[in-house]
Amino acid sequence: MTLPSLPSEPSKLLPVLRSIARELRQRKATIVMLEARRLAFAKSPKIHGSDLANTDAELSIHRREVRRIEKELETLGCRVEDHEPLRIALPDEGRTYTFSWELDQTQFYSQPLGAKAAETTS
Repeated sequence: MTLPSLPSEPSKLLPVLRSIARELRQRKATIVMLEARRLAFAKSPKIHGSDLANTDAELSIHRREVRRIEKELETLGCRVEDHEPLRIALPDEGRTYTFSWELDQTQFYSQPLGAKAAETTS
């Protein structure tokens, strides 16, 4: 099967998108871990009050950074379609290219705007 080639503009963004995706995945994983820790500390707030406060502060920082990353993607003309697996959409000349990262494999889907994507890999 011949894979479609990406237009030059989306393909120029691939290294940047990979870097952004790596940070976004790391932050989301940290948020999941911190939320579990927070639940454990919340069961006995009198004993773990300062731990709970520190965990809340860390959660706040990571959530703010996720929002910053999503705004950074918007400035590049992209948007996060889903976090698990991470999918970032990049509209380009009447088509949408969706980049997907799962287990360190990059995939992209090309589709007309508003249509379902047919999966291909790169």
